[in-house]
Amino acid sequence: MEEKNKRIIELSDSDFLSFLYAEREREESLNSFQGWNNWAVAGAIVAALCACYNIIKNNSQIDVLDTAYYLSGILSALFCLRPYSFLVSRQRGIDYLRVKFLKDVAPKHYLGFALFYSLVFSVFFPIVDKENPWSIISVIWIITAFIFFITVLVVYKNKDRLVRPDIDGLLFTKDKWERWFGGALGGILSVLCVQSFKKVNTSFHGSSDFELAVCFAAIVVLLYLLARINLRDTMSKRLDVLLDEYLYKGRSKESIYHQVLIHRMGYGVMDACYKELAAMENSIKAFEPQIKKIEDIGEQLATGTFNHREIKSYIDSIHETKSFSLKMSDEIGALGNRLDQIVQIEPDIKNTEEYNEMASLQVSLLKMSSRIMRVTNDASQKMLMWVKVFHCKKYGGWCMKECDKRNENPSLVYRLEMLRIKVHHRLSSIIRLRKSCE
Repeated sequence: MEEKNKRIIELSDSDFLSFLYAEREREESLNSFQGWNNWAVAGAIVAALCACYNIIKNNSQIDVLDTAYYLSGILSALFCLRPYSFLVSRQRGIDYLRVKFLKDVAPKHYLGFALFYSLVFSVFFPIVDKENPWSIISVIWIITAFIFFITVLVVYKNKDRLVRPDIDGLLFTKDKWERWFGGALGGILSVLCVQSFKKVNTSFHGSSDFELAVCFAAIVVLLYLLARINLRDTMSKRLDVLLDEYLYKGRSKESIYHQVLIHRMGYGVMDACYKELAAMENSIKAFEPQIKKIEDIGEQLATGTFNHREIKSYIDSIHETKSFSLKMSDEIGALGNRLDQIVQIEPDIKNTEEYNEMASLQVSLLKMSSRIMRVTNDASQKMLMWVKVFHCKKYGGWCMKECDKRNENPSLVYRLEMLRIKVHHRLSSIIRLRKSCE
């Protein structure tokens, strides 16, 4: 751990507590610098609703379709502004030797609102616009809803993928995909905005339909702000939890500060690989007993001192160990893929001590996996020799007596069983291959 981090951990209890409170106040200030809070947003929503009521009450000739087209144009323009949200964000310190998960930076609220209103307009215009239900506006909103739906699925699928620590609001794990998506969506929404305003039959000036649409758009924006304020996982909320754990649960300073560092700056190499390491924990614990068991079986098979009645259990043990070695190999592959992701994001991470420790661990695990596969294959070869002696090729099963029918053509039931086993092993190999390529 760096010296500056050690200095914070070595603070007295009261000073460390003051540090946490100061960080909480600072984060709270940074997250509310625009001046918005629940009461302000709620008051603005009430004011917008009152304005809507006043417009509707004073104008009996409100055209629902024209209002919807105005609202369509305004919201499509607002959805285009997402890539420029960085213009109103605060600049923060960045540690480029750390990474973040896509689920931590993805704009969940934006995707939720965009998908919801895209679906609403996709259904609304074909139903309400009786003269031209499948106009270009209806079609584009359907396309937009489909794009946002696919994007939500992609973000969910890649939620545990690693991304850069310096950009919030990412939807994809590669910069070029982000640019392509932004350009394509911006073009579609621009066309939608222009076509929506062209579709309106009234002029902007003095139009009650336009005023009502602006009020509805304001309500949508305010609801979005309300969701952002209350649903996002801010640093100040996390600090509240950490303060409680430090004060009432006796959690150590090292652990608390480690979590603060992760939440603020991102994940170190070991933190980013935590899921893969946790998955391997049981395999590492089971390694020595498993390899000892299979080594004993191999020795008994080599010397012929095994119990003939236990041949079936020996075969089951060999198959179990093969499955164990394949599972361990998959887990090591997942760890290697995670390390590759980290290096792709920032090549300089390879020079850090933490990365070298993880790379050394991977090498050690590969040696363990190679050893257990070698021992298992050796025992399997020895078992095959005994299978030729005791296995009945006609009916299957085991026979410890001399039998003339043992080497006759297999029965139909036995052939079908062998075909099932062969297909099962083939499908398992294909699935493992696909997982290793992901």
